[in-house]
Amino acid sequence: MKIFALDHNSFGIEHVAFALKQMGHSVTMEKHIIDNPRFSSEFDDFFDKEIAGNYDVFFSFNFFPTVSDNCNKHGIKYISWIYDSPHVALFSYKILNPCNYVFIFDKEMYLELKNAGISTVYYLPLAAETDIYDEFVPTPQIVNNYSCDVSFVGALYNETHCLYERFNVLSDYTRGYLDAMVKAQSKIYGYFFLQDMLNNSLMDEIQKHIPYTPNRDGVESAEYIFAHYFMARKVTEIERHDIIKKVSDNFDMKIYTTGNTTDFPHITNMGPIDYYDMMPYVFKCSKINLNISLKSIRSGIPLRAFDIMACGGFLISNYQADFLDFFVPGEDLILFQDSDELLQLIDYYLTHEDERLQIAANGYNKVKQFHGFRCRLQEIFGIVYGE
Repeated sequence: MKIFALDHNSFGIEHVAFALKQMGHSVTMEKHIIDNPRFSSEFDDFFDKEIAGNYDVFFSFNFFPTVSDNCNKHGIKYISWIYDSPHVALFSYKILNPCNYVFIFDKEMYLELKNAGISTVYYLPLAAETDIYDEFVPTPQIVNNYSCDVSFVGALYNETHCLYERFNVLSDYTRGYLDAMVKAQSKIYGYFFLQDMLNNSLMDEIQKHIPYTPNRDGVESAEYIFAHYFMARKVTEIERHDIIKKVSDNFDMKIYTTGNTTDFPHITNMGPIDYYDMMPYVFKCSKINLNISLKSIRSGIPLRAFDIMACGGFLISNYQADFLDFFVPGEDLILFQDSDELLQLIDYYLTHEDERLQIAANGYNKVKQFHGFRCRLQEIFGIVYGE
């Protein structure tokens, strides 16, 4: 098939293109930043000139309503693979376009849409390509640069002007109530309750001061937006701060982030890391790699976790329900329930190297056998073409 793969600053899109070509498809991967994912006359013109009549399939990470409309207009199948959460574009009514095949990495999010009668959505975990990461062999200098007891790659969500600060205009009572909800959610894994707790009285005051109107092509609720975009990110900031502070105070830790790390005097902030060229070395050289999921990922396995295991790295992650469908905790990876348990696990596996290396090898082998991009793409095409 002739496939157009959209590079919209998407992590992993180069690996998808690599896998598609290995499967014998003709692939054009092009960077194109869509100014408005829902309505874009510029993209419409580009599609008419470059895509229509030239490709069988349009592929993207995440769902772009304007892409869907163009694919629907020209009879091209649109495969989108969701790896972000939240992803408000899923609530666009354009998700109903018959050209769509929307694969969602988070089972709970998938079930919410499927149970609402959306027939164009499918559940599909993310993936990682071990063949690509096997090519990354650390030199002695790289080992020296990136080796550590514990590493974390990711955002801290502690930017000065976060969305949650907009709640400062609310009454002291309401702000205190929301703060308590956020604090409680930061202690609980496996159940996201913030949206359900935004009752009518809370929403009346929030909407009075920070009104939200759904996109003109969307049906997302204001409760969804405030819970997932405002509050969940604040929960993640609190959770990551607590974990990173405790870990860095007790172990040799390196972090790869653009966030402010002044609260962590014992940490080594390595700054941002390039996903394609250097990140694999981090996972290979760290004794322990942490995954701390964004709280709005309700059950799904983040891409970071697959990447760590595909690199042969040892993974300790917070609990996510979807792990249990594909991996065995204690055999392929380690899951923690709170920061105190995490400290105990880090201490144990740093002093039990044989067990740590065996678990890392088990995780690598399982990803290699069952969770590569070629395996996933075969599943996708089996659904799209009924194979």
